Amino acid sequence: MRVFVAYNTERVSLEVQESDTVEEIREKVRDIFNIGPDGSSILTLRFYGGELKSTWLISDLGLVPGCSLKAVVREQIEPTLFVHSPYNGDTLEIMDKFNAQDLKVHQLRSIVSRKSGLPVSVFRLTTVEGTEMYDCQFIDSYGIGVGDRIVLEVWDGWSDMLNAAITGFTSDLMESLFKDDVISRFQMKVALYIAAHYGHVELAVNLLRHGVRPDEAIGEHPLRQWCKGEESHIDTFKAAIHESAESGQLNVLRSFVHHSVTSVLAKDGNGLTALNISLRMKQRHCASFLLTKQWSKIQYTKKASLPLSIYTKMKKWCEHAKTKTLVIHGHYKSSIKNYKRHLAQGALVGHGLQLDGFGQSKLSTKPLNLLKIEEEESEKRKKRLYGIDPPSGQMDPEIYFKSLSSVALMRSGPKLGKWGKLVSKANNLKKSTSEDSNHEDKESESLKLPPIKENMKKKPFDPSRRSFLLQTGAESVGTRSNPETERSDKKSSFQLRKKPSQLAPIKRRPVKPLPADLRKTMEEFDFERGMKARENAIKCLSVATTFEKPWLQQIRLALNIARTGVRKILDKKPYMFSFEESEKSSRSNTLQARTA
Repeated sequence: MRVFVAYNTERVSLEVQESDTVEEIREKVRDIFNIGPDGSSILTLRFYGGELKSTWLISDLGLVPGCSLKAVVREQIEPTLFVHSPYNGDTLEIMDKFNAQDLKVHQLRSIVSRKSGLPVSVFRLTTVEGTEMYDCQFIDSYGIGVGDRIVLEVWDGWSDMLNAAITGFTSDLMESLFKDDVISRFQMKVALYIAAHYGHVELAVNLLRHGVRPDEAIGEHPLRQWCKGEESHIDTFKAAIHESAESGQLNVLRSFVHHSVTSVLAKDGNGLTALNISLRMKQRHCASFLLTKQWSKIQYTKKASLPLSIYTKMKKWCEHAKTKTLVIHGHYKSSIKNYKRHLAQGALVGHGLQLDGFGQSKLSTKPLNLLKIEEEESEKRKKRLYGIDPPSGQMDPEIYFKSLSSVALMRSGPKLGKWGKLVSKANNLKKSTSEDSNHEDKESESLKLPPIKENMKKKPFDPSRRSFLLQTGAESVGTRSNPETERSDKKSSFQLRKKPSQLAPIKRRPVKPLPADLRKTMEEFDFERGMKARENAIKCLSVATTFEKPWLQQIRLALNIARTGVRKILDKKPYMFSFEESEKSSRSNTLQARTA
């Protein structure tokens, strides 16, 4: 097969076999153009802009007769620094040229972050001997020069989570998250940052559904938030949308803007938006997409639209008001749905501290199973140190301070509303009256009714007995409301009651019968439903009680169900109850009332 090879301004034909490798063709091209071997330069072959590796076969490339290859001599660039990552076993090659006497550690961490895709708050850099490299120092002070090797250490127990985020497996990522809400939220922000770097759209969308914001800065780890403020690394203020614009991941960037268009105007630690970063990194597609979104208008009402800058300020003000309402008045007056995840954003008392240079560092890339074993051993060591006996010993101080909030909540009880406070006052009043009336228990025992006999016949109910019970009940309530008068009189309320003969009988109001037309209509409705109105009402209430709602809403739902049944019957047979008949009946009733 004949192919053409171009080098500078010359172009020659070359006979190749399908079984030849790229390395064999490169040696032929070197002999044709007299390109001698040089240790500082490399001869490469390119096809359609892509560089061909020396181990590839011609049959695997899909070359056709008459195609053209381009020979390019480029300078051989050797890595200036090697970074070993124990969490995945890879070694990063840093190609950037630098001077060891002028490069600080925080600048090197930024270079490693862009190369690895990890935020700077996730890892630390150490020498091969294990000496930690601090941001304020030059790398020359640690004896690091060109071509040396350093180690990248991550937080303990994070290896599985970082590998799952790099590969883009959502299920493995969710299983490897910590149970603590504050740390798991920080881990999800880190996972979204990594997904933006590697272009995992599915992982990014799932994390957005879990409440992670693309314009939220990564920040520091909760263990370091107590001692980090304005002196934090400049890249800790970078968000996931900035990383996607810098890496040129257009699909992830589209999902971020579709989720929240206000994230376009988010700024990093240097005051740059995603559009500024994409222009500096020469990401053409990302820059054109962000440019159209940044100068667009948001439809506010049907007739009015707002610029994105004004809309972003309004939305930030609303979010600040929601958060302030949640903190001051509680979640029952705030419109934030997942308030627990919203509050779990910063460090909490009891999580501990991580100070640089003090104590054992927790950035040593320990696996999660080993971390659990060490935690169990530390708990046993604390028990031996404090002399705690597991079945009946004192509590660990750290666990004690964590449980103070829950103990205070149990003592205070749940927050009561209007009716709950009234019920609690009534219960307290019952307790106080029960303590004051302990001395009356003996008198009340003498007034107890005798036990009911089995062979006792039921006596017929006397109507005058009802008025007697009502009158005595009212008097007994009046006497119980003031226990001091009871103590002073020391007389039972039953001794002051009147006899049934002295009470006036109760006058019952006569029940008016239903009009004939209404009674006829009710009978027709009962015939169509197959049940009486009472049975239909019970059925509607039983259906409404299946829904977990307050009782008043259940009653309204039962009314709506009954009303819907009536409408269905009227739609089938509209002649049963017409407006004209009802109007005639109402007029006749008014005429009869006037004549009477």
